[in-house]
Amino acid sequence: MNKSARNVLLVLSATMLWADASAADLTPSAVLYSANQYNGKEISVTGVISQFKLNTGNDGKPYESFKLCDAGACLTVYALGSDPRTEGEEISVSGHFWMFVQRGYLTYHNELDLDSVQSSR
Repeated sequence: MNKSARNVLLVLSATMLWADASAADLTPSAVLYSANQYNGKEISVTGVISQFKLNTGNDGKPYESFKLCDAGACLTVYALGSDPRTEGEEISVSGHFWMFVQRGYLTYHNELDLDSVQSSR
């Protein structure tokens, strides 16, 4: 194998390892403890659903919000649409975490904007 091909393989291997590490499920406590590290990044978090609410925005579009909790902390999750969830259900979700996010005239803190639900357990 020539040096160029070996370098390409090393870069691909490192990228795959980094992707696997960044895709690992975090806990709400871990995210909040290291909020600066995760701010603005796509992360995966596993926890238990609490305080689930279906709402309608001023524009008439449905959205949902809930707390994703572990034994030490809860993270707020926000998603457009309506997909009823069960209180107490353990779930893994992925999305973008924001320490501060502005919606209209309101500011929200420590929120995960839901992109997808990875699994229900």
